[in-house]
Amino acid sequence: MKTYCASFAYTLLQILCLPIIIVLLLVVHAQRRGKDNWHERLGFVPVSPPNKKVIWFHAVSAGEVLSVQEIIATIKREQPESWCYLTVGTPIGRQMAEKNIAADAISYLPYDFLPSMFLAHVRIRPHALIVVESELWPHLFFLAAWRRTLLFLVNARVSQRSAHRMQVLAPLVRLLFNCCHIILTQSDAGRASFLALGVAENKVSTLGNIKAFNVFQKKVQLLVAKQPSVDLVLLAGSIHPTEDGVYLALFCQLKKNFPSLKLIVVPRHFHWQESLIIHTRATGLRTVVWTSDMAEVSIESLLEHADIVIVCRFGELFTLYQHASIFFLGGTFVPVGGHNLLEPAAWGVPSIVGPYHANCLSTLEALEEHQAARAVKSEAELYEVAQDLLKNPAQRIAMQDANRSWIQEEAHRVENTMRLLLFRLLFDY
Repeated sequence: MKTYCASFAYTLLQILCLPIIIVLLLVVHAQRRGKDNWHERLGFVPVSPPNKKVIWFHAVSAGEVLSVQEIIATIKREQPESWCYLTVGTPIGRQMAEKNIAADAISYLPYDFLPSMFLAHVRIRPHALIVVESELWPHLFFLAAWRRTLLFLVNARVSQRSAHRMQVLAPLVRLLFNCCHIILTQSDAGRASFLALGVAENKVSTLGNIKAFNVFQKKVQLLVAKQPSVDLVLLAGSIHPTEDGVYLALFCQLKKNFPSLKLIVVPRHFHWQESLIIHTRATGLRTVVWTSDMAEVSIESLLEHADIVIVCRFGELFTLYQHASIFFLGGTFVPVGGHNLLEPAAWGVPSIVGPYHANCLSTLEALEEHQAARAVKSEAELYEVAQDLLKNPAQRIAMQDANRSWIQEEAHRVENTMRLLLFRLLFDY
């Protein structure tokens, strides 16, 4: 009864706000420049075959999409008769899905209006719905509950920023979360956050970070290229505007004591690559820009002839960790909050993280506990820690081993829990 009342109230609110909602949707659609799909957004998604057990995954954008890559691959490998359907929320999420995910069907998630979401449920016919992280769409959840669809929330977390909003909307949030059969959280602290919101204790379990499982499997399956002939390479990955100044200044200082030292710089986005190139060349060091039209040129050959390599190629960062002696996490010397610490851990690369690391706090704390990564508070401390690591190869090797050991343990824990709590309900394991 509560779900019916909440859905009615939510639908009524949407009707009252419909003119504003339509304007906002038109603006968003215009910004995406034709990359969106009105047909799918209104619920006219591909139809699943009637004789298949359909597992519907929803992941909003690139990071969440990639986090389910190995789960879907495992299901397709072990349960080939199942039909894996993936919906996404953004154009870049769809681009990543079509490139990397072995799903049987991929579409945009319909707008969360009752008619469009109901039409999607009818066309997809899910046996189970698996939502990644905390994508809370009321009609998506309510319809799953009404249609007796198994509903799972995986890699679930409550960020500091969203915790306050959830408390304000606690009755609705509690109702949505309790629609789930199981909520699998990233950490024990995350489990405590869901319990504090009033979610039934028997619905919440700690899975671990599903991205660790995905990254570990991806690394295992990847053929490792030949190591470059240079000994020491710094890698600054996913950096943002103004962070280039931090890492260029650091590199120039370190190079005085380590003349053969090299630097690879990978911007998070390419819209500011021209200013990055100008700033880098202003150092006077040998600089080369590795672009997508240099298909026959390897990173190894560039490192042999340049001091700094700027990478302006989409999707290259994961394969670059194998060349790094130390990794610097972008988005942590600007108030962004950091990005992916799991990928360098999978390659066994010691990471140094700046003061803004809220987005990767749980992973950083786990790595610090295993002495596999370091967090610094200032540029001066960054220089001291980096120089110390470069001077002490034994310390780097110990951190490499700690990284590999931690992520292997985390990946195995996630897989075992996933099989016990998720696959058992999906496939009667």
